Amino acid sequence: MKTLALATVALFVSAGVASAQLDGRWGLFTESCTAPDSTEIMRIDTAEGVVGFYESACDIAGLASIGEFGAWKATLTCSGEGETWTDNVVFGVFEPWDGSPERLARIDMNDGFTAIYFRCE
Repeated sequence: MKTLALATVALFVSAGVASAQLDGRWGLFTESCTAPDSTEIMRIDTAEGVVGFYESACDIAGLASIGEFGAWKATLTCSGEGETWTDNVVFGVFEPWDGSPERLARIDMNDGFTAIYFRCE
């Protein structure tokens, strides 16, 4: 029982760390970071367990660490334009060696769509 309790605490702590690393504004292009919210389809905003897209938003319903290098498998519960759905994705955050902004990789495990965003400053 004690092992189960410790594993549960570790899961919540690692989910909190992951959420903090994912939090922010991420754009595909420089213009994506500064464009008005109503026109920008190439940007996502993440904060406190929610991922916001152009016309939809997703709650991060489950988040599990993959390895030691800043990657997570996530289950997203999404809604937008009158519909709801679930996405299974992999997020990975990495800092390029050249000192440019952090990158966020998002891979949709349902259809394979992959996008690499950079952190807006």
